[in-house]
Amino acid sequence: MSSGDPCGDVEQQVDHPRCLARDPGKPDLQPGMVRLQPPLQRRQVLPQVPARCQEIGQDDQPRDPLRDQTGDHLRGGGGGQLEEGVAHRVEAAAGAAGEPFRELRDRLVRLRLAAAMGEQQQGSHGLSCRHGNDRPESQMTGPVSLPPQEIAALERHLIHIYGDAHALEPLLGKLRSHLALHPPRPRPHWSNRDILLITYGDTVLSPDIPPLKSLHRWLSRRVGKAVNGVHLLPFFPYSSDDGFSVIDYRRVNPELGDWDDIHALAGEYRLMVDLVLNHVSRQSLWFHDFLNDVEPYRHFFIEVDPDADLSKVVRPRSTPLVTEVQTHQGYRYLWTTFSDDQIDLNYANPAVLLEMIDIMLFYVTQGARYLRLDAVPYLWKEPGTTCFNLPRTHELVRLFNRALRIAAPHVSLLVEANVPHRENIRYFGDGNEAHMVYQFALPPLILHTLNRADSSRLTAWARRLEPPPAGCTFLNFTASHDGIGLRPVERILPRRDLQDLIDSMRRFGGFVSFRSDGGDEVPYEINISWFDAMAGTRRGGDTLQVERCLCSQAIMLALQGVPAVYVHVLTGTPNAFDLVESTGHTRSINRRKWQVGELDTLLDNRASLQSRVFRGMQKLLRIRREAEAMDPEVPQEVLDLGPALFAVLRRARWCRQEVLALHNVTLRPVLVDGAALAETVSDEGWHDLATGEPVALSGLEVRPCRYRWLGRVTPGTFSGPDQSLSSSTRE
Repeated sequence: MSSGDPCGDVEQQVDHPRCLARDPGKPDLQPGMVRLQPPLQRRQVLPQVPARCQEIGQDDQPRDPLRDQTGDHLRGGGGGQLEEGVAHRVEAAAGAAGEPFRELRDRLVRLRLAAAMGEQQQGSHGLSCRHGNDRPESQMTGPVSLPPQEIAALERHLIHIYGDAHALEPLLGKLRSHLALHPPRPRPHWSNRDILLITYGDTVLSPDIPPLKSLHRWLSRRVGKAVNGVHLLPFFPYSSDDGFSVIDYRRVNPELGDWDDIHALAGEYRLMVDLVLNHVSRQSLWFHDFLNDVEPYRHFFIEVDPDADLSKVVRPRSTPLVTEVQTHQGYRYLWTTFSDDQIDLNYANPAVLLEMIDIMLFYVTQGARYLRLDAVPYLWKEPGTTCFNLPRTHELVRLFNRALRIAAPHVSLLVEANVPHRENIRYFGDGNEAHMVYQFALPPLILHTLNRADSSRLTAWARRLEPPPAGCTFLNFTASHDGIGLRPVERILPRRDLQDLIDSMRRFGGFVSFRSDGGDEVPYEINISWFDAMAGTRRGGDTLQVERCLCSQAIMLALQGVPAVYVHVLTGTPNAFDLVESTGHTRSINRRKWQVGELDTLLDNRASLQSRVFRGMQKLLRIRREAEAMDPEVPQEVLDLGPALFAVLRRARWCRQEVLALHNVTLRPVLVDGAALAETVSDEGWHDLATGEPVALSGLEVRPCRYRWLGRVTPGTFSGPDQSLSSSTRE
């Protein structure tokens, strides 16, 4: 076959992902082939909606979501001004209703532009649709033009992914529509005050109050300004995996609350929203339309030959990769990386990409300041490969980055790639992929350090870390809604050390899950609450659980990057064995749902473990928030002071501040060796950031499983990278 013919064997076909089998209408697949997409088509049929998925109404006729979400009508004010807050509810309604009502957004555009022009004629100051702490938007009364260089860049991304740029005009249309309503805002600099809290929407429950309202009230009352951002884990209707099997991307799960609750939270905290873009629930309308052979969703999923050799595929589950489903056209076999309820989306079809861009921009309009792209390494599939971290996956991330750069530059993109460290940091690209990358190696390394009472491995790894590209940073954390991933340290920790760690966590009540690797099952993650993981060392439990937990958080907070604290670390939550028993999932061990009265009682009791952790965390977060040298753009220097101490030096040139963070990971007191520090820092001018008392470095005692953060302001300047921004600019 000639090299110019893109249709042929499987390997050649993968290089030209827009190619189809010779007969696109033929239901059967050739052996080893993956069904790809036809040219973009418009949806023409309104599907029948199954009872379990009736998101539009309870009666036989679909309600008008414009009327449902805004009252009986859109009320006009002087000069056509929209009622405050209505515009956002209209957008939410349009999204909630799905594809058949997408023209509602066009109506909203016309209404807003008409209102803006009416106000201009009357000398008003423009249409304002504000929520949270967003500034008023400027008037946009004409067509939005995009910079030619950005259009050319989008075209290049599409060609690299699909071999052509047929999706360019629809993509540009989405970006222009967004910009017509939401003019771009500059991206803020990182700051030492940027601290995120990770939580589910139903973590703190109150009687007779929707969970989102209950959570928000508790955060305002108890946490306050200790953090300035909240990663609200998926809050959409879902069918499994605690939110990560999404039924409807544009609705708030009514069991949690509504979009007004999301807007209120985004008004007080910088909101991170999950874009679950690898798969969708089999209870979604998209999948229902696929089963009924309805355009465009008949091509939204990946059909495979059940006899194809997929042994090279890397995935985090040992469940079947291919799931059989019955459709109107007969049985089909679909790609399901995570479970048979989570159906993988077909990004070889540009219509899928365009839909996800649309959803991403919708989240921006709802107040998202961070977007977390879930399960990114698995997006692109090519038979005969690992289907993991493939080049086109990185190109997709670059396209998402470019779209945000054009339409919403104030929003930061976080990539979730729970993979070995070197593969993980590749998602920074050249500063043109993720703005933020999880420091996935950090949780198991900190756990290993404190469990063995030896910082050698952590120190060696941290000293080798390369700084992220300009404008990018790490997201540092120790725990999250998932378990403690082991894959990121497969090439960092010896197998014997990993097995010792697993055995120790099992003694503290933890579980271990496994993944498939070329037919073999290997440990994937440890499932345990972080607080109970701190119960002791590999030699057994001890009385330093609270101190060890706080020391672990101090290590994380000292490192360069934006820190994220899981709510159950903040509250010292123990293992939730009752949830594991009721759900049958070991990840539930770290997902307790607190009743607000029970939690408040524990936090008010100063003798309780939870109160001791919570108060210690509040103090630690305050220290970090006030230390400008902890700015994410300030470089770090990890010092080797022996296996007993983990030491980090941060120097901010613009304010001439130094912070030396010392952490004793052992069970005995440690004295700082002043001679070992002599070539790095002088002994004078230091004070304890917790107490304000002056201290001398040489001979300073750090108690077992404690930290000492020291600071000083020097009269001279520092050598090294230029940190020229003033602190006021950085805020």
